[in-house]
Amino acid sequence: MQRSDKGRSEREKSSRARRSFANYKTKMTFFRRPDGTVTASREAMEKVIYDFYSDLFDSHVYLPTPHLRQDEYIAPSVLSSEIRHAITSMKNCTAPGPDRIRPEHLKSIPPVIIKTLAKLFTRYLSECKVPTLWKTSKTVLLYKKEDPDDIGN
Repeated sequence: MQRSDKGRSEREKSSRARRSFANYKTKMTFFRRPDGTVTASREAMEKVIYDFYSDLFDSHVYLPTPHLRQDEYIAPSVLSSEIRHAITSMKNCTAPGPDRIRPEHLKSIPPVIIKTLAKLFTRYLSECKVPTLWKTSKTVLLYKKEDPDDIGN
């Protein structure tokens, strides 16, 4: 299969999956807890989700926290070339974040915006701060196999 055919095939699969998901959204009305009991309350379902993903992404390796004062930390500058590389490396046809900006849009931004982004990222690193909106996400649970009520699927 040629590279362009492969890319087209992947886009078609992605489009079909998105349409299928949009057409057949099913609201998850209950979850099975790890102990096998079932919960239908929204609060309890959120706790099941929180616990599952907290454990999944929790590092079970202890690393001591470095004790650097802010004035001891010298952040490296973020280069425009790093921003451009990160943007061009993004896959097209992926879901946008809360800002609703798709990778296809980012790939066409002018160099002056890239330079501004590099300055902003450098500032965030040097101040050791993460913008509040970067800490927010929307998670859509999609089960892929077997029991849809099992959070592990």
